[in-house]
Amino acid sequence: MAKKRIVILFAMQKEADPFIELLNLEFKGTFDESLPMLRYEGAYERLELTVVTSGKDPNHGVDNVGTQPAAVSTLMAIQSYQLDLVINAGVAAGFANKGSKIGDIYFITEFKYHDRRIPSAPWNAYGIGSYPAVEGSQLASALDLKLSPVSTGDSFDMTSMDEEMIMANQAAVKEMEAASIAWVASLYGKPVMALKVITDLVGVKGTNESQYNETFDRAVESLKNKLVEMLDYIQLARISIT
Repeated sequence: MAKKRIVILFAMQKEADPFIELLNLEFKGTFDESLPMLRYEGAYERLELTVVTSGKDPNHGVDNVGTQPAAVSTLMAIQSYQLDLVINAGVAAGFANKGSKIGDIYFITEFKYHDRRIPSAPWNAYGIGSYPAVEGSQLASALDLKLSPVSTGDSFDMTSMDEEMIMANQAAVKEMEAASIAWVASLYGKPVMALKVITDLVGVKGTNESQYNETFDRAVESLKNKLVEMLDYIQLARISIT
């Protein structure tokens, strides 16, 4: 039986490094000399893995976060490999009023946007997106994951209108890449799933930035371990990715 190939997309290098190091994945460079995205390859038991990070912005020297780099990363990965599954993994903000706690890991049930506000129908539905995820309720139960839609936007902070849209999206998770990854995957008919670990909470005392900085390292370590558990679950054919 041919090994399934899975791509795991991270925005920031320091989100991906613990996972890359754990599985001893090999650095394979960029997709194209004009693009900053980086690739790592290897095998995990019966799975072929490719990890893609968005790389550094050449002008500002920071990680390429946000929807545009994520879409390019996804496009290049799908065009470069015969993929069976796209996974997005990374950190996110959670909502205390939705029951989120720092360190919670969510399996994403649907991918939506909150900052593409186009009021007239049918553009309003297009702006929200609502891209499907692989059905993972049994996986989430087995791996002790929470379930929620994710709401994606290109800003770390949140305006009152953003919050209104996120609540309408019924999302307990807010971040900056997932919906754009799901959009590209949907165009190619590739199944997509996502794991998001909560580093900061909306609606509690303290700034999101300080919470994020204090909790980031612990969060990505726990995300690394949960990703491996999910790969074990997938290769035992306990979830359909076709």
